Amino acid sequence: MVYPATDNPVRSACVHMGTSMNVELLALRGVTWEVPSVSDSSVATVTDVVTPPGTRHDHVTLLRPGTVTLTSASTYNPDPHGPPSRQWTLTLTIVS
Repeated sequence: MVYPATDNPVRSACVHMGTSMNVELLALRGVTWEVPSVSDSSVATVTDVVTPPGTRHDHVTLLRPGTVTLTSASTYNPDPHGPPSRQWTLTLTIVS
């Protein structure tokens, strides 16, 4: 899953245990992203790697069935009066 990819990104998904999930939060034109947070670390965890110019490559490890929300927010670094921050949210329902 790559974000931002379109004007109507995926906001929720149902995934099976054992699914390999990777998320890329692209650093485009001066925008960077915070480390994604996980609403319930007993359901899923995120391993975060950053590459220049700030794109985040995140591997999501599914630990057990349940629902978890991943979130991150963007920051525009060149100018504090630049584009507003954007919130990225993805809700996963993990089934066995």
